[in-house]
Amino acid sequence: MTPAGRPRHLFSKPVGEVGWLNREYVPHIAAYARAVLGQGYDPTRSSFFRYRKYSRDLITKRAGAGYETDAEFYG
Repeated sequence: MTPAGRPRHLFSKPVGEVGWLNREYVPHIAAYARAVLGQGYDPTRSSFFRYRKYSRDLITKRAGAGYETDAEFYG
């Protein structure tokens, strides 16, 4: 789910007869699958497309602004 409560979709055009993959998702999915399926990484020690908010002000970002990580793997 996105921060707006909408389902995340893999396709650039989620309705209609013709659609195409969001090109940015393909390498993210491939890297995550390789780590979990190919290298045996424990999927319970990871996250995929996680949304967060900055907890403090940064040089160009302000506390409370949102950001997203594509894949996270925890040690």
